[in-house]
Amino acid sequence: MVTIDHSSSAPSPDPSLNADVPHMRAAPTSGPPVSLFRQASQTNIPIVLTNQRFMDHTTSAEDLLFQQSFEEFKVAPSDFDHAAHVRLAYIYLCRFPVEVATQRMRGSLLAFLDHLGVGSAKYHETVTTAWIMAVRHFMQSSPRSTSSTDFIGANPRLLDSKIMLEHYSAEVLFSRAARASFVQPDKAAIPEHD
Repeated sequence: MVTIDHSSSAPSPDPSLNADVPHMRAAPTSGPPVSLFRQASQTNIPIVLTNQRFMDHTTSAEDLLFQQSFEEFKVAPSDFDHAAHVRLAYIYLCRFPVEVATQRMRGSLLAFLDHLGVGSAKYHETVTTAWIMAVRHFMQSSPRSTSSTDFIGANPRLLDSKIMLEHYSAEVLFSRAARASFVQPDKAAIPEHD
């Protein structure tokens, strides 16, 4: 399994939030809360958000089963399409503070790729982080949803996997640098909320 240590850039959240999934355990650290992202000149590693969860949005029993199945590698790769990525991001954002949701998404995707024998070469940090930001934006702009199905149904634009090309040029988004670490959009910022 591939492990990425971002502890020098951001404080880790409460490790007990990740205790239920072996590959998601975090070492405890201390430090002040951080803002959404440090300036690109300071670091290319995202320092994600606050400890706010999206309490207006909730998950269904089916959502929780999907999360568990994915984390236990019971979801077929052919079934883990773009809509499934959006669904998992929504579930994590409902259940955890944004920093933890981002870490869980990253860790779960890397573990899934490792389980498939693909390794981290297929993982894309900018795409993962940008989609967490996009789902978060739509969650904050949408009425309450009681499941990922309701949320995605109310926000079908999220099913357009090419939406990131409104924010990034192809040259930047598909660069090695963007694959390895978060790169800020070069065309239009992804909306951020306090």
